[in-house]
Amino acid sequence: QERNLPDNIITILKSFPRNTTRIELLRTSISALSLYDPDDYMYTQEANIRKGIRIIAKIPTILAFSHRIQSNQPLVEPSKDLSHAGNYYYMMTGIKPSNEFERAFDKILICHSDHSINSSTFSCRVTVSTLSDIYSGVTSAIGTLRGPLHGGANERVIRLMLEEIKKKENVIPWVKKKLEKKEKVMGFGHRVYKTWDPRALILRELSREFWEKEEKGEIDKIPDREHEKHRGNIDNIFEMTEILTDYIIKTKNIYPNVDLYSAGLLHVLGIPTPLFTPLFAASRSAGWVAHAIEQLKDNKLIRPRLRYIGKLDKKYMKIEKR
Repeated sequence: QERNLPDNIITILKSFPRNTTRIELLRTSISALSLYDPDDYMYTQEANIRKGIRIIAKIPTILAFSHRIQSNQPLVEPSKDLSHAGNYYYMMTGIKPSNEFERAFDKILICHSDHSINSSTFSCRVTVSTLSDIYSGVTSAIGTLRGPLHGGANERVIRLMLEEIKKKENVIPWVKKKLEKKEKVMGFGHRVYKTWDPRALILRELSREFWEKEEKGEIDKIPDREHEKHRGNIDNIFEMTEILTDYIIKTKNIYPNVDLYSAGLLHVLGIPTPLFTPLFAASRSAGWVAHAIEQLKDNKLIRPRLRYIGKLDKKYMKIEKR
């Protein structure tokens, strides 16, 4: 019941330039959405929970609507008969997912919902630690996703699979060139894990299951699935991913992260590539809201300290002499 958007927010979505990124759309829309929240000036824990539920419920609607507006498709209103994951898929694609697709999409969202104190979560907690509201915290978090170093890696993974590697026999020559140039291979390595990312293991098995069914023609046929246009031009993405994984672990002892397997899985589910990063925001919103509520429950202002490494004892010089 909280998934529907105020008419004015839909008007805002329709007013954005067509070249606006989905993350920019989301950042601005969430900031504006706070003005329409019935609990806007209430700061009790109960009010914060209600706000959090609205944010989590409405982010998929914002992202799905903005996608369909930008691609000149009619808006698909949320359905009362579908789960959170099912509704997000339905509003994006216009097609109610099978139980199999809904289960897979739900697992992807769960695996991305929270992951310790990463850049976006830290930004959210810093913001609400000033006793700002949850909408401001989530807006700050979304702002971090505008940069290429947090979120969006799975989008770059699928692009290299579709546009650069394409065939199984190309995997080893491609990765050797990358490593010789000391270039980073997207989908590998993590600031915390020095072994398998446990989320990657979950999505690896799910990806294996779906790509095996894809090979046998057992996957539900969905009109306009993005990966249909690549059929025949690329090999099985899961098999290419496994070759890549085996080689990098053996040669560099670097393990896959969650982005490597979520990329191929989202692709076989028919999710358009430009929606991969916004999908991360939709799933991570649950974590942001939980962290914000936790921070406010026993709040202390977060005030990191920095160590100055510049020159000392510098003399003041008038601006006209500088």
